[in-house]
Amino acid sequence: MKSHVTGARTGFRRAVFPALVVTGLMAATAAAAPAQAGPAAVTHAAAASAPAGTRLWSAQFHGLGLFSQPQAMAASPDGSAVFVTGFTTVRSNHDRYATVGYNALTGAKLWRSIFHRGPALRNSIGRDVVVSPDSAKVFVTGSTPGGIGTVAYDAATGAKLWVVVTPAGVAGSDLAVSPDGARLYVTGFGPGEQSYVTLAYSATSGALLWTSTFAGQLGFGDHTPQIVASPDGSAVFVRGDLGIPGRFATIRYSAATGARLWARLFKGLGDSVSEAMVVSPDSSTVFVTGDTFGRASPAYATVAYAAATGAQRWARYDHGPAEALVHSIAVKPDGTAVFITGEIAASERSGYSTVAHDAATGDRLWQQRYFGPGGAGGFGSFAGVSPDGSAVYVTGTTSTGHFGTLGYDSATGAQLWSAVYRPAQCASALGAVNPTTPEIMVTGTCGAPVNGQNYVTVAYSG
Repeated sequence: MKSHVTGARTGFRRAVFPALVVTGLMAATAAAAPAQAGPAAVTHAAAASAPAGTRLWSAQFHGLGLFSQPQAMAASPDGSAVFVTGFTTVRSNHDRYATVGYNALTGAKLWRSIFHRGPALRNSIGRDVVVSPDSAKVFVTGSTPGGIGTVAYDAATGAKLWVVVTPAGVAGSDLAVSPDGARLYVTGFGPGEQSYVTLAYSATSGALLWTSTFAGQLGFGDHTPQIVASPDGSAVFVRGDLGIPGRFATIRYSAATGARLWARLFKGLGDSVSEAMVVSPDSSTVFVTGDTFGRASPAYATVAYAAATGAQRWARYDHGPAEALVHSIAVKPDGTAVFITGEIAASERSGYSTVAHDAATGDRLWQQRYFGPGGAGGFGSFAGVSPDGSAVYVTGTTSTGHFGTLGYDSATGAQLWSAVYRPAQCASALGAVNPTTPEIMVTGTCGAPVNGQNYVTVAYSG
């Protein structure tokens, strides 16, 4: 499972960026996970038996300078590790990829890697991280002075296996790996940020297999694109936006050749901005969510497409009491429901709004709002589902600068638990669900600028 930051844009209380959780392979990876033994098994049992919302561990990563910010997080399919990537500022705003791995069961640091490619006084920023299906490799992509920079690591040791920097694009934003682990897919901005570029690499060697570009209407790519591989391995889907006018753009490519199979635009109620995408576990449906601005205030907009043809199956809109901006989407492991979360504002306070829709019809199943401890407000940024599908997890940042994380019953929306982590001045909370045990991990940036801002990662029992 992974969650990531995809970019900033203007909007109310826009301190948190959109995050994504892909759950389509959850059932398969959990079933294939090797049996745990020894201390790890004890910790698995402890996580399973602890009351939901119990903090299991926390860890900090200080990076190289006064500022380090995570951009993405992914749990290994075997449940043994979790990886966080982003950037650390060396000096005078010279940034480097910063990737750290933790034992998912104890929080012990496994390794860290600082990466830069290009002129020493220019930035390299890690944007996304994904783990191979066999949990043996970790892949990171982002932007470097030379173009899209992608790195493969040994998941156990952090040793670099290969590095590819391609001038075919200027900034990598998202990663996906094929279900068989043979291919790695990267998407990002093309040259001049006037298109989206998608690349396929050999996951073993880093050899380039194919490249595809999408300029779309008016030839202008706006917000950072996202890529998802279908669980059946046949296709990859890229979603992004067209800057003028505002439209969701969703594209299906052949996973084998990179040939474009279809592309669809979605207007919503007016100008619209996509934020997150997920594919159903049976690979039949693609769900895309974002914001639409056709009325006095924005609303969540979610659209479902037939994966094979791109035919629209349904579209639904969820309005807040005043403003509503969506950040994340997740699908239930059995494919029956989709969950979206984000932020709402009303009566001078803000909070999380989480909505469940029937995956087949789009009918709303339930909606819940959370305004933080004592109604303090905040904004949700992550939605994930427990391995057995019984719970939905949401995390974000409260208006008091803390991580606020909670669980809902996936069938009814009843709140199961909530937990607030209270170090100083935290923001940009992201999350990942452990695929093999009831555990949710949350990461973000904490600390005062004068004393240094670091990655902080916290794990809770689910």
